[in-house]
Amino acid sequence: MTCTGPGGATARNVNVSVAWPPVVTLSASAAEVETGKPLTLTWSVTNASACSATGSWSGARATSGSEAVAAGAVGATAYTLICSGAGGSDTRTVNVTVTPAAVAAAGGGGGGGSADLAGLLLLGALALRRRR
Repeated sequence: MTCTGPGGATARNVNVSVAWPPVVTLSASAAEVETGKPLTLTWSVTNASACSATGSWSGARATSGSEAVAAGAVGATAYTLICSGAGGSDTRTVNVTVTPAAVAAAGGGGGGGSADLAGLLLLGALALRRRR
């Protein structure tokens, strides 16, 4: 900028730096997972120098990566990543529904839950016949 007046002229330069805000992308390998099963979180960030995870996972994280986490308690589980840089901060949350683990069929074996039930009903009918 230059200013001119009766006493002369003066000039000054000002440098302005623009810092772009961070942009966080966070995703989960599945929207629904059984409790105890692995789940992979993947993220990438631009314009950030530090990231931190909160919620169902916590601690410092790199500005890009992936991590396998075990699905916790049944219900909605939130995974949040907060990243900051010279231009501010950005937060992303991904929600995953955790369902109960599948229960093995009665009889301890090779599947066929309806076949196991039919066998139990047959045994019950035989037991009733013997009583008569």
